[in-house]
Amino acid sequence: EGAPRRLLRKGYRTLTWRATDADSDTLSYDIEFRPATSTRWLSLRRNLKESFYSFDTTSLPDGD
Repeated sequence: EGAPRRLLRKGYRTLTWRATDADSDTLSYDIEFRPATSTRWLSLRRNLKESFYSFDTTSLPDGD
């Protein structure tokens, strides 16, 4: 697995993480976020195979 490709555009962010599985199973990831004023988590992306994700933050509401 190589390094994530960083998108150097205004408003874009790249999230990266590390995870392991004791049984060496293939992992997949879901990314969720929660607005500061809410208790509800919202899906950003599901079933990612890579351990990074780049996205345009301008599609999200302002907040913490």
